[in-house]
Amino acid sequence: MEINQLYSKENIEKAYKLEDRFLSLSELLAALSQKSIPAEQAEKINRHVDSVNKFSGTNQEFSKKISTEQKSILKIVINELKIVPVNYYRNLWTALGMSAFGIPFGVVFGLVVGNMAFLAIGLPIGMGVGVVLGSNMDKKAATEHRQLDVVIKY
Repeated sequence: MEINQLYSKENIEKAYKLEDRFLSLSELLAALSQKSIPAEQAEKINRHVDSVNKFSGTNQEFSKKISTEQKSILKIVINELKIVPVNYYRNLWTALGMSAFGIPFGVVFGLVVGNMAFLAIGLPIGMGVGVVLGSNMDKKAATEHRQLDVVIKY
């Protein structure tokens, strides 16, 4: 089943943020069109695209609508199809590494040294661990052809 594309709206070029979000969603849909998407998920994605195409409101409301629908489409693609955008795991694991590895390491280091001011030293260590783990997962997704050729800006 085909993935619907976005219809161009009037005066989009005048609103930089709106144009950026519109182009981001358009690139995502173009990348999805190149993958073989099962009919059930394609139908769900097309409902979100049709919702954006039928929307009539101010530029600010339209920008929010695009952002909301893009997140919904990404949720379908990531959770149901296990297809991820470029650097998805790296971005996810950077935050997880800082919180899951960095803070506990910083607490232990601060307790050992006897000065809790060293708590923050764990954050860059956790960030590094997260980047390494996430990058490896991104490489694995690329070799398994589960990666879209698009970078998503949140």
